[in-house]
Amino acid sequence: SAASDSGGDECVSIVSIHSSKGLEYPVVVLAGLSKSFNTDDQRSQVLCHKDLGIGVDAVDHRHRVRYPTIAKKAVAMKMGEDLLSEEMRILYVAMTRAKEKLIITSVQKPPKKAEEKGPVSNFEIRQAMSYAQWLDIALRDYDGSSGLFHIIKEHDEPAPSDEEQEKTMQRTAEADESVLRYLQALCSIPYSDPSASRIPSQLTVTEISKGQRSQEDLFSKEPEFLKERKMTAAQRGTVMHNFLSCADHGAAEVNLEQEIRRMTAARYFTETEAASLNRRDIRAYYASDLYARIKAADWVKREFSFLMDMGREELSEVIPEIGSHRITVQGIADLIFEEKGAIILVDYKTDHLPEEEIVEKYRPQLALYRSILMRLLGKEVKETLIYSMYHKKTLKI
Repeated sequence: SAASDSGGDECVSIVSIHSSKGLEYPVVVLAGLSKSFNTDDQRSQVLCHKDLGIGVDAVDHRHRVRYPTIAKKAVAMKMGEDLLSEEMRILYVAMTRAKEKLIITSVQKPPKKAEEKGPVSNFEIRQAMSYAQWLDIALRDYDGSSGLFHIIKEHDEPAPSDEEQEKTMQRTAEADESVLRYLQALCSIPYSDPSASRIPSQLTVTEISKGQRSQEDLFSKEPEFLKERKMTAAQRGTVMHNFLSCADHGAAEVNLEQEIRRMTAARYFTETEAASLNRRDIRAYYASDLYARIKAADWVKREFSFLMDMGREELSEVIPEIGSHRITVQGIADLIFEEKGAIILVDYKTDHLPEEEIVEKYRPQLALYRSILMRLLGKEVKETLIYSMYHKKTLKI
């Protein structure tokens, strides 16, 4: 835009349409009108509208498909109408900034069929996905007799063949040796802090306590057909942990088998996994003093997840080379509850090890959990406990 208001007669201003509102220019170049409207908001799984409310997808667990509900389609349609109304207002602002001349440019594919003549319908306006398409619709009957608009249409030339592109690449100028030497010199400068390249930006509490990064498989979930074979101890431990994390313990305490059937039907685990649950160990947990304390607690949180930024003060013992770097520590506490104003941290374990070995094995991990929870919750962690399903008892750290 050749600006007259913001910088004198001999300047060019590049401004957005929004920032040009209220301003005028002798000549305005309105470019890029073929860019499609942004409809990303209408494709989210959850749509919100101030008048129509919330629209969500329906999920068919049996057939493993997701599809939009009628309510969601209605919300999406209304959001689309609101978007087009707003874009039309923006186009009006853009086209009314010029005092003398308005130049509009867009890049479009040639129409596949001849444009139809006649009145413009609401359907055509709603189907348009760019400013350029709106202008094409508005000017399709224009014959140029009024002189108000002068339309120039230039269709793209055919794309060059592979041979022509190869010839163009061969004609590319040779690299400037001085620039090449400069870039090579820049790339050969040693990094001032090489330890930073070896310290990950995020670790889990388990990885820190073990002193190594875990190598996760790209597909961590086993196919269903592999789960029917004999389960390992680790897999049985995972199923038990899944039960303790997700079960309705009030219902399970009354009728354990019914709760296991409910969770199996809800696909918390398979029939084979459900059969691997040690009912005796679960009933012993419900009879424990720890479970009684949990039921009487002020509040209880299972699977309490967190992210914490930590540095040398907290991690120097486990990561000596951390220096001045910061690491985002991620973790999930099995269960925490509040008792008389203090926090109790509980970790469930299924290891078939002596009690002393279990405590020592998980002491560093739970010490880090304790430190993080005190910072996050601002309360003292009075006790750090391990409930051993194998020993059917609570172990104190």
